[in-house]
Amino acid sequence: MLSLIPMDRKGIQNWLEDPSEDKYSFINVPVTSSYYKRLLHQSLPEMFPNLMIASSKRTFLQIVEKTAKGTETLKFARQAKFEKRVREAIGLRRVIDCLIENRSVVVGHNAFQDFVFVWSQFIGSLPETLEGFCKLVSEAFPKYSF
Repeated sequence: MLSLIPMDRKGIQNWLEDPSEDKYSFINVPVTSSYYKRLLHQSLPEMFPNLMIASSKRTFLQIVEKTAKGTETLKFARQAKFEKRVREAIGLRRVIDCLIENRSVVVGHNAFQDFVFVWSQFIGSLPETLEGFCKLVSEAFPKYSF
């Protein structure tokens, strides 16, 4: 199994063993590629079970000692980020639902492919035939016709 570059491993070990009072509560490990970042995410818990990644940025990972409070804080932050992404992702679906509910007029130029994409991604499976699809779209958007 691949592991941390020896220099990074030594740096983490030195940080852990540092007895000084003014020692930072974290260590930043520089990452040079997304591959190396992934490697760190996978190998750190095995090599240093008492540490956790508090922050994962494009150019570095911030590593802290694992505590119950830190783990809980990280869990809530990840949950909040996930919920934000879900809200953003369903935003377009809400617009589509409002258009359908209000039987709004949809105007487009060569919009057939757009309707196919929107239907398959946000509304449901595409029917087997073109006629079936045209019927579904005409029911959802009665003022639109192909």
